[in-house]
Amino acid sequence: MVESHLRVDPFPYMKLGSRVRVKSGPLTGLEGVLVKKRSALRLVVSVDLLNRSISAEICATDVECV
Repeated sequence: MVESHLRVDPFPYMKLGSRVRVKSGPLTGLEGVLVKKRSALRLVVSVDLLNRSISAEICATDVECV
C-alpha cells in the first residue's frame, strides 16, 4: 500500500449513513449520522440537538462508530 502511493484512510471504516459518537471536543457524547467525508481527516456529522438537526464539520479522530 505504501509503495502504491494510493491515498489510504487510517481511521476505522465509516461509511455514509453510519451512526457515530463524538468522543472529544465541544460536542463530546453526542451521537449523529455521518453525512459527508470532506477528506480523510474531516467529516460532516448531522446531530440532533435541542430538537433541531445541525451539521458540524469534525476531525475524523474525534468520532467513533456506535
